[in-house]
Amino acid sequence: MFKRILVPMDGSAYSARALGIASAVGQLFDARITLLRVIGDAHLILSNPLQTPVSGDIGKQMVADKLVEADRYLAEAANQLRLSGVHNVETHVSPGEAAANIVTMANTGYDLVVMSTHGRTGLVRTLLGSVAEQVVREAQIPVLLISSHQHMSEGVSYTDIFKRILVPLDGSEQALQALPLAAAIARASGGKLLLLEVAEPALRLHTYTSYIHAPGHPIFANSYIEQLAQSETLEGIACEAIGYEGETGPAILITQQARGCNLIVMTTHGRTGMMRYIKGSVAEEVIKGSVVPVMVLCTRQDAALPVYLEVATVV
Repeated sequence: MFKRILVPMDGSAYSARALGIASAVGQLFDARITLLRVIGDAHLILSNPLQTPVSGDIGKQMVADKLVEADRYLAEAANQLRLSGVHNVETHVSPGEAAANIVTMANTGYDLVVMSTHGRTGLVRTLLGSVAEQVVREAQIPVLLISSHQHMSEGVSYTDIFKRILVPLDGSEQALQALPLAAAIARASGGKLLLLEVAEPALRLHTYTSYIHAPGHPIFANSYIEQLAQSETLEGIACEAIGYEGETGPAILITQQARGCNLIVMTTHGRTGMMRYIKGSVAEEVIKGSVVPVMVLCTRQDAALPVYLEVATVV
């Protein structure tokens, strides 16, 4: 499924954290990995967004120097990937705005974007925005995100890194789009899927078939989730059906830690504007709070879904 992987890097230690996860996925699927470094205009190169923009010959020289530096930086990163066991690696340096370039390139035949997110907040986020957020919202493929505070274990084999995969579901067709992605990783890694449905405090789950206890919170598994576990999409994959009563974002994070999951695969509706302000973003909450990588697929109704996603159905 993941044969072409795009890994954007910005030269920071945070972005380099994506290399280990990209290497693991690349080896699992024998994929070709492209390392991308986007170099903006001179005023975008400044590390402090409040600095006075530069222009003219000085600005041109700054960009030229950054292009040379970017080529050298990506060559070193590509060598790291080859040493880790990924041999099909290429590099690409592109001028312009970061998010727009990443999205444009991602939508030219790539299957997955693997990138780090800085987790900026406050004024810096307002001025610079979130590149990762824009990529998730506009790319037509899944994005695997590694936040700045996630635990990155050294020396972990790529065959062991995705052994317990958490898939949050809410009963919608959009959420089901995460299943084929998680199933592909589970098959390649020999991992187990934990299918989670959360009942918000104001809602109630129906037709419970089993009752399990988790630390401090009741957990329910209902027939809908258990039927999914038996669906054709998940045939041959070890699955566990879980239900949780509580707020969705915290419930996902609590379940991940309680069950020792090392990957979360989920969808987001890609809300913007007032709707986002009112309802918030569960995916954003999970990404910011997760100590493991999170794979996100945006399933806006106005966006075409990838053709390889064959959604599981429950009869």
